[in-house]
Amino acid sequence: MAESVLGWIRRARLLPLLGVMLLAALLAGCGANAASDPLLAAKVNEHGITLAQYQQMLTLYRAINAQSQNGGILTDWRNADERNNLASTQQQILGILIDVELMREQLGQQHITVSQKAIQTARDTLNKQIATSRKSLEQKPDPELQAILDALTPETITILSEQEAYQAAIQEKGKAPAVHLRGIETNDLKTAQELQQKAQSGGDFGELAKANSQNRATGAQGGEIGTLYVGQISDEFDSAVFAPGAHPGKYLIQHIQNNYWLFELTDLGPHALATINDQQTQASVVSAWLDKVVQPAASVEEYVTVG
Repeated sequence: MAESVLGWIRRARLLPLLGVMLLAALLAGCGANAASDPLLAAKVNEHGITLAQYQQMLTLYRAINAQSQNGGILTDWRNADERNNLASTQQQILGILIDVELMREQLGQQHITVSQKAIQTARDTLNKQIATSRKSLEQKPDPELQAILDALTPETITILSEQEAYQAAIQEKGKAPAVHLRGIETNDLKTAQELQQKAQSGGDFGELAKANSQNRATGAQGGEIGTLYVGQISDEFDSAVFAPGAHPGKYLIQHIQNNYWLFELTDLGPHALATINDQQTQASVVSAWLDKVVQPAASVEEYVTVG
């Protein structure tokens, strides 16, 4: 999942906003509908993302990309060398807005609500920091920063404010797929398969780990790894364990960094994100959850041409 708009704005020399962010969601009442805005950029489970939202967010990201401190990534379709940059930025924006809508739906499914006061607080904070940045331009003009501030329209400010409030809510109150693991690291597939047979026949997994694991740290603890969330091991593991329709069973062998791991999986299911110690890891887990679990099960239609 793409980096959040707020993260890009921070690097664009706006004052720090409200903490580590990746994603959040639009208010249910702020989404598109055929009566209010028939022009759509995409549709997620029959809920529209307006072309206006897409275009305004694209303008903001293009201004951020063009900053010298970001490498001056220019995105003019008239220049052949910049067309790939433009296509990448367009896809990034579309992906963000799709993920935002997926997040909105997940919040509803988990019965997590966010007060209007929380959203307004985020909006007030952002507006104050935009005002401070505009004031700084009076002493030191900066065309690149000016372009970014000009791209912060009421629509984009609304999206950013809702992002802040909703992301905080999902990280504080929400749940994402996780599993408790014990593991045995081996040098080859045959050994891992033999150990799996022993475990399935009633062998004590902890003792097998102590006697056979090439990973001394986990082996000494009976193979104990702990509870891990989607996105914390590998794409292959996520596909086998967390993807829609996956049925991994109790034991799973995975090829990781040239060795083979035999995993014992228990307590597979939704776990509270609040048990993760830091917000950055929480945000990364949310990103992986949306991309690898939620979106594959969703109906997503894209109407804009990228590139």
